[in-house]
Amino acid sequence: WEARIEGRGGFAVAFLRRVDGGSIDVEEMEAHVQQALTAWFDSTEVFLTPQREQQVVAALSRRQQDLGVSSLPLAEVHGLVFTPEEQQEISLADFLADAEASAGGRA
Repeated sequence: WEARIEGRGGFAVAFLRRVDGGSIDVEEMEAHVQQALTAWFDSTEVFLTPQREQQVVAALSRRQQDLGVSSLPLAEVHGLVFTPEEQQEISLADFLADAEASAGGRA
């Protein structure tokens, strides 16, 4: 394998090429990337700590009680779950698209 990393559009992009000219197994590469991301976010950059989970559950519960409802619109959930800084990275449109994909198009 031969690797080259370049800066493009504010991102670091890695280019991989097999030296022997063979083809890349895309499924194997996707699995490797998923494993690397899981390891990173599970151990180094934990998003949902137990304390944060308690805060989010409390905020959602308070809002449901205030409105007297058992569920909230996803747009409101986005505002309660993510900090203003996180909302800059996870837009409402992306959040709604992820929710729809996770629900199999039922969101």
